[in-house]
Amino acid sequence: MKEMSATVLKNNLGKALAQVARGGKVLIKVRGKPFAVLEPSEGRNLFSPSGAVARSYEEAWADITATLVEEKPPFRNWKEATRWARRR
Repeated sequence: MKEMSATVLKNNLGKALAQVARGGKVLIKVRGKPFAVLEPSEGRNLFSPSGAVARSYEEAWADITATLVEEKPPFRNWKEATRWARRR
């Protein structure tokens, strides 16, 4: 298992991902203490429509459209929303 500090990971993310793509693991340390482990997913393709995590574009868009139809926007127009955002 390769070890990297968070700073080194930030600067060498491509190398870390290549290591993971080859089946390796990368231990990420923050201030010298173990923080997280990058490792390959367990044989699942997270970006395929049939995967447990990702959905097809059509299915996701249908959910977005249904939500927009069901919920009334809190503001009448964009100017009202902008005024509200700037007061915060």
